[in-house]
Amino acid sequence: CSVLVVVFCGAPGTRCWSLIPWGRLGTRGHAQSALAMPRARGKRPKRDLPKRKNARELARQELHSALRESCSRGDVSRAKAILRDLGAEAQIIINSAPNGSNTLLFKACEEGQREMVRLLLDHGADGRIHPVTKYSPLYIACYYGRRDIAEMLLKKFPALASVSTVERWLPLHACIINGHTAVLELLLKFPYPDDSLRKYW
Repeated sequence: CSVLVVVFCGAPGTRCWSLIPWGRLGTRGHAQSALAMPRARGKRPKRDLPKRKNARELARQELHSALRESCSRGDVSRAKAILRDLGAEAQIIINSAPNGSNTLLFKACEEGQREMVRLLLDHGADGRIHPVTKYSPLYIACYYGRRDIAEMLLKKFPALASVSTVERWLPLHACIINGHTAVLELLLKFPYPDDSLRKYW
């Protein structure tokens, strides 16, 4: 048996309608299926939206992985190319931390990639801390004795000097326990803004 579909037509308020076989919908005349009509108007049907959203998120994760690899290797040229292609979304990718990972800025600080740190800061990297460990980019830079990187971070995010980890350690403790006296001197003598200093207890 064939399936008939009621199709309404004409101006709003009229009662013009007819029965058209399902197979003929969208193939003859002006009758169109529910999915064909939005496409004809230059729109995608709503059922395509989840697929587009998932594809976009997957693309972001792949770009984040590529940038993370560049941060580890210190491949500034490749990172610049990726950031240039990202355009307005560069800052979103830079500051994302999928699956509980550390940010790209944290990774670059940990690896001691000074030029990569500079590049990320220029493209909007922020100094956010890890939600679980509370480790900040400044903390990890001080832990490994990266004085030049620590200075860049202090100029951009001086308040990070007062942020403690889940173990209640400050960047000051991080450089002391590893004997990084040059970083310690930097932290003690840096001209902090008044609003960036907090009591520690």
